[in-house]
Amino acid sequence: MISATLGLTPTKSWRKGDVGPAPAMKRRSSAWEIKSRLPVTHKITEQIDDVVAQLAGVEEQLKALDFGGEFRMLVALYIVGDERPPFYVSKRAIKFMANLDADLDIDLYRIPDDDDG
Repeated sequence: MISATLGLTPTKSWRKGDVGPAPAMKRRSSAWEIKSRLPVTHKITEQIDDVVAQLAGVEEQLKALDFGGEFRMLVALYIVGDERPPFYVSKRAIKFMANLDADLDIDLYRIPDDDDG
């Protein structure tokens, strides 16, 4: 339904009740995901802007979907050692998320480098 309405193919999708990553686990909710097309080496700002660019022009169709769910932009940032990567969200992305009444969910993961022992 979502793919046909938007004319887009998701990066990943599933329906409630589908078998999850573990064979004995069933999905508790449905999801339709679009991920950045950029390599992971690109800045977070560029990654977010790429997702927004993929959805540009379908905001009204997104808002018209009656799926009983919510819109969420999920950002996972992996930090190696004491790295301090810049984190910036463009005005375009903020306006896009606000227009959809979307949440911004940011998960930070620190990965020890070789010096951490």
